[in-house]
Amino acid sequence: RSLFHAIDSNQDRQISLAEVNEMLKSRFSGLDADGNGQISLDEFSNLHLSMFSAVDKDSNGLITRDEMKQHRREKHRS
Repeated sequence: RSLFHAIDSNQDRQISLAEVNEMLKSRFSGLDADGNGQISLDEFSNLHLSMFSAVDKDSNGLITRDEMKQHRREKHRS
């Protein structure tokens, strides 16, 4: 599913300001782990660590070209 379709929640093939605001609110809430209305450096860092770990399949602290390619293929399949 494309980003466009994910934002276009009513599927009218147009993205409204309300749909953009709802998407931003949802993403912000996902980052604001403690729900205090702010994203701390720790919350932001945890997200990036999680993203890094999702790509670093062998958990060696390094991302190879092959791991990046595999991650892209997996993302496009979902």
